[in-house]
Amino acid sequence: MTTTTEYYHYTECGLDSVHLVGGYEIVESPTGHYVTIKDIDGLHKVIGQYLIHDKKDLDGDEIRFLRHELGLSQTLLANLLDVGEGAINRWEKGKNDINKPAEALIRALYAEHIEDEGGIKRMLKRIINLEGLLDETLTLRKRSGKRWERTEQALA
Repeated sequence: MTTTTEYYHYTECGLDSVHLVGGYEIVESPTGHYVTIKDIDGLHKVIGQYLIHDKKDLDGDEIRFLRHELGLSQTLLANLLDVGEGAINRWEKGKNDINKPAEALIRALYAEHIEDEGGIKRMLKRIINLEGLLDETLTLRKRSGKRWERTEQALA
């Protein structure tokens, strides 16, 4: 294994502007070489913090990076921002600029995401867990003299 202090152009995160000094190793193998990154979660957190706190306007690659870090699909982010899925796609491809309220919400979601169990983070976890259930039906039952309640029974 070889450790180096040279710059490493870290394009694997999807961003063209990230260069690393240290924190990575170039490993030589019989089939070539590959790079291992130390504490990749910490690295991505610092990249995300830079994007939400120091970057004036987010470009498409940066929006995609934050969306991936949040664990959201384009569909789910579109639902959260109340925009069409095509808008997310166009923002990420750089075909359209993101609107300022949507950009502010993405920044706020990420800021909350990196904090420990804040209110938005709990909500985001619930949303991510529900993503597979978006097309399912909610079935409710009213028992006489009682409140409405959810039931797991599917409609026949």
